[in-house]
Amino acid sequence: MPERTCIGCRAVRDKAELARLSAVDGALKLDDKYSLPGRGAYVCRDAECIKAVYKRRECFGKALKRAVTLPEESVLRGLILK
Repeated sequence: MPERTCIGCRAVRDKAELARLSAVDGALKLDDKYSLPGRGAYVCRDAECIKAVYKRRECFGKALKRAVTLPEESVLRGLILK
């Protein structure tokens, strides 16, 4: 199984353990099926990692190599922690 790094806690985990987020028209979208084109940013399915990401907002732009609009933290948490 391929491994990816969480942009929140920087832990290396199996790809299946992380949520993939991709930029679509400048906004973040959850990519459950790993089918959206382009680069992806990976986050642990953990509230603490999501909170860490919002403390370091630039990490999405660095991971995706483009400017993105972040949704409210509660919205992103609702998508990832279903």
